[in-house]
Amino acid sequence: MHVQPPLARPLFLDQEERRIQGTLNVGDQPSHAYPYMVPPSSNEHVEFRKGLESVMEENRRLRERIELLENLNGEEQKFSTPDGDKGG
Repeated sequence: MHVQPPLARPLFLDQEERRIQGTLNVGDQPSHAYPYMVPPSSNEHVEFRKGLESVMEENRRLRERIELLENLNGEEQKFSTPDGDKGG
């Protein structure tokens, strides 16, 4: 069985890593999954945050509505039957 020697790492990878590291701002985390993806602008962050807050507010309103409906259905409702018995 013939074992091949390990391949050397291409030099352009080191150059690309240095280039990517040079473009990061202080505090930014490198994107390992998508190193060539353009980072979103701060305006996009603001719009995303507004949309997220809107969805969270709607979620809160819907949760309150569900709780209200569950409380109404949770109360034992009794209706009169033609025989005068209380049904449940």
